[in-house]
Amino acid sequence: MYGNLEETHGLARHAMSIYDRATKAVSPEDRADMFHFYIAKAATMFGVTSTREIYERAIEVLQDKDARAMCLRYAEMERKLGEIDRARAIYAHGSQFCDPRVRIFPMSDPSAKYHGLFILTPV
Repeated sequence: MYGNLEETHGLARHAMSIYDRATKAVSPEDRADMFHFYIAKAATMFGVTSTREIYERAIEVLQDKDARAMCLRYAEMERKLGEIDRARAIYAHGSQFCDPRVRIFPMSDPSAKYHGLFILTPV
């Protein structure tokens, strides 16, 4: 893979641009997996906070099912970083991709009640 070659012998910035182009070039069925790969590489090279733009772009371009899962991963990352308001906004945005017959349960984390966070689980 050319991105791996750039990581090893070139610049990380070039590898990230290759992975970004790959998210646009793959088929829609494989796009979510490519975004997961891209996010993992960006997190290891530049830190977790550098993945925010990638998550936001992924949520815009992915199909509803994949966008919903990406929202949950993004919100969980923000919650772990202590960005509770940001996580709450992501959950609210992600709820538009959910079935209205979905029940809301408090998160298993004890701090969830304190912060007012909820996750969406199917009926």
